[in-house]
Amino acid sequence: ALERLTELNRDPEFRRTFDMTDAEQYMAGRLANSEIHAETRYRIVRNRHPHHARMAELFVDSSQELGGGMELAFQALAEFFEDEVVLVSWHLDDPMHSEASRKRLALYEKQSAPLAVIDGKPVFDTALGDGKKPAEDAAKHYPLLRGACLPETAPEGTSWGIDGAISTDGERLEVDVSLEAGESPEGLRLVVVLCERSVMAVELNGVFFHHFVARHLLTPPAGLALDKLPKEPVELGIAISDLRKRAAAALPERYRSKAKDSIPYLDSNQLFAVAFVQRDDDSAILAAKTFRLSESP
Repeated sequence: ALERLTELNRDPEFRRTFDMTDAEQYMAGRLANSEIHAETRYRIVRNRHPHHARMAELFVDSSQELGGGMELAFQALAEFFEDEVVLVSWHLDDPMHSEASRKRLALYEKQSAPLAVIDGKPVFDTALGDGKKPAEDAAKHYPLLRGACLPETAPEGTSWGIDGAISTDGERLEVDVSLEAGESPEGLRLVVVLCERSVMAVELNGVFFHHFVARHLLTPPAGLALDKLPKEPVELGIAISDLRKRAAAALPERYRSKAKDSIPYLDSNQLFAVAFVQRDDDSAILAAKTFRLSESP
């Protein structure tokens, strides 16, 4: 059954009529130990730093049991905060590994997963629980991560603003980013990453959904120096075929013998872009924004 599901998951014709929303709705409640949901939603209050969008990054290896709880807690964060917090998951050494994940991890002077980073500051690098029951472990992580992400507790204000759009003609993705300058751009960098909203993977003996999966950096891992950028919007892009080739090339060696089954289907309709401004000296993220295809003109 799992082999057949994997085959369907990677079939382009099937995926054109059965998308990830369908899959998630069909499987909802059937993955008892592999999902967690927020019981309430964030009530927007006046943010003392209105231009500061909180950003949470997760570094995770889905082949390791200990990271499962923290990854599931991120799913609940998305339900609770919706668009109030920007989320990105960097996968390491698993079928969704991206070539930039290790380099981004090194920027935070860390070497291994799991790791949760809030606004550029590593906050949790120890998994809670033994990894045997991910949903129970996630229930331990979730309140800690939720508290760390509250917009009203943002560490500092910023006058930087980010705007832009992501678009596609079916063959190529284009991302345009414009910055509303505030303080001096010296020592600041712009980072833009393409992510996939939901990835369905057949792993171990079951089906798992991974969310906000970083697929490709459109900038260098450390970003583009703001004081070197032109005044007009930054234009970045990549062919979808190249994106799939890069995903295949990044597959860790231990999965290559069964590459057809190991590489989760990359659904271009699920892609979105995240742009953020990060400071050199302490890695603080001063502003972040998500651009989705459905919201672009």
